[in-house]
Amino acid sequence: MNHVLLLGAGFSRNWGGWLAKDVNEYLLTCREVQESGVIKDAIQRHRDGGGFEAAVAELQARFVQTRSDADRRTVEQLQTAVTQMFDAMDAGFRQRQFEFQRPVYRDYTVALFLTRFDAIFTLNQDYLLERHYLNDNVMLLSNARWPGGWQIPGMRRIPDPNRMPLDPRPEIWEPDSTLLRLELKSQPYFKLHGSSNWIRNDGGKLLVLGSEKLQQVNGQETLRWYMQEFERYLSEPTKLMIIGYGYRDDYLNQILMAAAAKNMLKTFAVDPNGLSAFDQNNLTRRPGNIYCQSNLDAALAPTLIGASNRNLSETFNQDYAEHAKLMTFFRE
Repeated sequence: MNHVLLLGAGFSRNWGGWLAKDVNEYLLTCREVQESGVIKDAIQRHRDGGGFEAAVAELQARFVQTRSDADRRTVEQLQTAVTQMFDAMDAGFRQRQFEFQRPVYRDYTVALFLTRFDAIFTLNQDYLLERHYLNDNVMLLSNARWPGGWQIPGMRRIPDPNRMPLDPRPEIWEPDSTLLRLELKSQPYFKLHGSSNWIRNDGGKLLVLGSEKLQQVNGQETLRWYMQEFERYLSEPTKLMIIGYGYRDDYLNQILMAAAAKNMLKTFAVDPNGLSAFDQNNLTRRPGNIYCQSNLDAALAPTLIGASNRNLSETFNQDYAEHAKLMTFFRE
């Protein structure tokens, strides 16, 4: 049985990463946003629903409709601000220790936990794992299962002769279709929505933002293959641990629901809502309101084999009972 990990923004939050509402707050500090009333209004308008990605989607849609130079510049300004946001977040990650406990006990480390997955899929576009896990991590390289370390399939580093050994900036990667394969001795890491440090072959950012995400994914060979791999894993008997995903991407939810319908899927949710993680209507419950279970919850709740509503920063910091519960995911 496959053991697969799916990560969302709530995962990086354990190391100070920003959620959508935090990103909105940061973007308001950017010069590009302060100088554009259109962008500022869009961010304010979507602050309570959809966040900055909804603002990106709105401005993208406006440009598609008008094709005006002004609306194109507005989209580019917001995308520049988003890039600055990822750089600022990464600067914070560089100052953080990856392991939460002191002293560090190997059996209770996040790094060893991550090595146990057959594949890691993430919707995050930050550089957290590249900086603290996909490096010369002794836990990964000493693992009998992954003697080759890790791989990001279909991507290659762009050589930079001017890069110094201790350069703090993220390395730049670009697609290489000859590398769209799985290496037997390396743990695969798939960034389903691209990454803040990836560029397309035409020089643009390989980053999925805003509206029509499935269309954007299908328009990039590497990301399209990543999604096909995610579907392939879930077409076989699979245990899927989901950490910090907000279930806002309908096309991804459809893949999860289809896998559940085939009785191939068992899930473990690490989410503040615990057993209600899949229930998209849970937040609408009010006294006197008629409650209707969401389709996602109806499909995925029967697949649950466990849940944790605690932060990883607690679970991997001497909360041994919660850690033991989390590790039942790997129990045969």
